[in-house]
Amino acid sequence: MQNEITQAGPLLSPSGSLVQVGWSRQPLIDNNLEQAAFYPLILRPFQRFRIKRWDYYAVFTPQRFFSATIADLGYAGNIFVYMVDFECRELHEEGLVIPFARGVNLPRNRDDGISSYSSKDVRLNFGVKDGCRQLKVD
Repeated sequence: MQNEITQAGPLLSPSGSLVQVGWSRQPLIDNNLEQAAFYPLILRPFQRFRIKRWDYYAVFTPQRFFSATIADLGYAGNIFVYMVDFECRELHEEGLVIPFARGVNLPRNRDDGISSYSSKDVRLNFGVKDGCRQLKVD
């Protein structure tokens, strides 16, 4: 049986262990990843290379499937967008790998801000405006 999380709270305790494990119907967990403690104190600066965070969206219609991701993998950023046209049976995809995730911005928690990446040729912006999720991809 899986555990449903119904109360807001932190993901990690001050010692770095998981406080809550399970699923929820809405975002309730505070992603306090600064508490992560899987390396000894002297090696803690290297933890960032093991923590993976991303913001992913998929939009379905009977004609198309669209997906966009902004990811921080610690050692690299990954920007990925693709669209499948079911009627034409075509796939178009674009992806970037960014060393050390430079320019990748992810909020601490999903509803705390805007996920974004911007370069000379690419711009992705995922945010909330007037209570609605907005995805902007250029």
